[in-house]
Amino acid sequence: MNKILLKNFMTKKGENLTKRLIYYIFGVYLIKVMKKTVLFLGLLSITILSSCKKKVTSCIEMDNSSISAGQSINFTSCSENALSLDWNITGPSTAPENSKGWSDKIITVPLTVPGSYTITLDSYSKFSFQGDKASSTASFNVN
Repeated sequence: MNKILLKNFMTKKGENLTKRLIYYIFGVYLIKVMKKTVLFLGLLSITILSSCKKKVTSCIEMDNSSISAGQSINFTSCSENALSLDWNITGPSTAPENSKGWSDKIITVPLTVPGSYTITLDSYSKFSFQGDKASSTASFNVN
């Protein structure tokens, strides 16, 4: 680009030499400043984009906090930025053990044994229960 400016500087005739020299120097300076500005903006955008990691949150919504034995209860994950979910229910010692963890956003669980229960939701920022983890719990009763 400097060669083009220099060529234009050398080939144009009939203008004030001082004026043309100032335009040439200003043009070279402007090109250098623009290159540095573009480089700076590129590095700045890469920095901003790489630091926009969203934090995973965990949250449980349930349709009822008390049900009768034999009824089902619905749980919904209101977690944010979670790619995998792990639900676990603990309850009375006579209740069937929760042998599976669910990974669905909405689960429906039938309960037959009266007592107090706790549900825990672990939300992960990556698939296969990897990455950052956030947990939440909720309690409910079966009468």
